[in-house]
Amino acid sequence: IVNICIDRGLVVGSTKEMFKDTGYNKSCSRKHEFLDASSMKQLYAFWERDEAKDENGKELFLPREKRAVFRDLALFLFMYLGDGHNLADTLRMTYDEWYSSTRGKQFRFYRHKTRDRNEDASEVIFPITPELKKIMDKYANEPKLGRRLFPIMSQFITAKQELGVIQRYNKYIRKHMAKVAKLLDMEQEPTATWARHSFATNLNNSGMVPYKYISDSMGHSSSNDIT
Repeated sequence: IVNICIDRGLVVGSTKEMFKDTGYNKSCSRKHEFLDASSMKQLYAFWERDEAKDENGKELFLPREKRAVFRDLALFLFMYLGDGHNLADTLRMTYDEWYSSTRGKQFRFYRHKTRDRNEDASEVIFPITPELKKIMDKYANEPKLGRRLFPIMSQFITAKQELGVIQRYNKYIRKHMAKVAKLLDMEQEPTATWARHSFATNLNNSGMVPYKYISDSMGHSSSNDIT
């Protein structure tokens, strides 16, 4: 209700500040929701093999299901390797002038979640590593200024329709990552949000990356806002 009032201009402010330190809607910590670097390497190696067979060499997925499982695994890995951005930003990402100026070596986007509050802080630039390039070569649209990176979300849809696509692919990734985790005998069943948590946690646990760098690279609105 408060958010609706804010959207309509009836109330000035943000719920984040209004309910700060009140304990309202407080959830349990999600610090355990991450995969370590070795697990991420295992997932990437599995995606690279592009193969899911049992001990007898029989395919475990029908062709259509296999394409969907490996596509969604690729999206998960793309989010992790691309400075831990979330699914909404991934699906909205477009080829812009920055991509052209760096000759396809870097990508820039603005975090949708924080853009209205502080566009400078919401800017994220990340290098297109060889691992990311392989994912893009297989699934991305042909580079063209203003075109979406991935052919999943149309550019000419409403905000409500965008939200529907994001919610649908969140479910797909959850379902397909559970299947991949079972195949690889992983204890966890990661969801889309784990990619972002894993990026921050693995950099922090390395002991070699400054705290502020992690925050800035993830497009946080302040240096004290690491999930």
